[in-house]
Amino acid sequence: MNFYIQIPKRKGHYKDYSKFITNLFSEEKVFEIMSFKEKVKLIFSNTANRSIYLDLEHNDILWILLRSFFSSCNYSVVTSFTSFLNKNINWRYFYKKKEIAKLRNILKYKLLNRLVRSKKLFVISIHKGTEFENKIQDISSLITYDIQYYDLKYLDIELKLPIELMSFPFAKKKPLILMFNHTSGEKRNLDEFSTFIKKTNKYNFLIVGNSSFLEGYSSNNICLVNRYVSNEELIFMMNYADIIYAYYNNNRPSGFMGRAIQLDKYVIVHKEGYLGKLKYNKSIAIEGLDELERHDLTSTKTNDIIQKSNLYDESQKIKDALIAKCN
Repeated sequence: MNFYIQIPKRKGHYKDYSKFITNLFSEEKVFEIMSFKEKVKLIFSNTANRSIYLDLEHNDILWILLRSFFSSCNYSVVTSFTSFLNKNINWRYFYKKKEIAKLRNILKYKLLNRLVRSKKLFVISIHKGTEFENKIQDISSLITYDIQYYDLKYLDIELKLPIELMSFPFAKKKPLILMFNHTSGEKRNLDEFSTFIKKTNKYNFLIVGNSSFLEGYSSNNICLVNRYVSNEELIFMMNYADIIYAYYNNNRPSGFMGRAIQLDKYVIVHKEGYLGKLKYNKSIAIEGLDELERHDLTSTKTNDIIQKSNLYDESQKIKDALIAKCN
């Protein structure tokens, strides 16, 4: 049995998902395809070959449609359904670019629903337990937890020490909080986090990504990594830290939270958010960062062992789905 994974030329965790699938099927032949020529060749390849698509929200649905004329062994791992669910068109301005995009998404949704119902496409969505779960039932074949909640044991990541940490003088008795910032301040409560950092003296902070929310503030308990970091560096820092900051407002999975669970780390989460409702015995669920002052986190310690399994590990379900007989 051969597997062909179509990798999009876009930013995202596509390489991680591909490596996860590759190692999940270590006994099978798995190939990555990226070029236009390879994609066309896949359309007409052996009908028993499993074709796996990782970017359904964008151009992959067209490739799937073409492949579906020749084979039913088509699969998609979907990390985002946002565009498919955006159906509210303002017909008064239907000619505008934004409304045309919504109309295009509606057509994609109908096509996707048709492909799933006719069993020409098997869709694996990673939105289990989120507010989207009920909305995507008719365009999903299997709904699981985010793959980044259980993928590290398949990725074989070699840890790498970031140069910024080589000689940074952290106070040894203070727990280290790691925060990774690559998105909007509203979702990550950056204003509140900035205020908390400036007034507390109980913690060390390691901030990766955009640190402009600090407005130039610096201190000997704050280490900044203002650049792109590799997977090897990021997992090293998560392993190195005592507490992971995932105090987000959004109601969707977080790969950062998932990796923290796999590394058995304490995680700061918003009590009312999706992450705050996940069952995890090291979650620090709060409604405001001021509440951390009432928690005794001085006893937290690092753990350099990746957990072999956890409550959210559904790798076997994915494997079973991908090897099931095609119609």
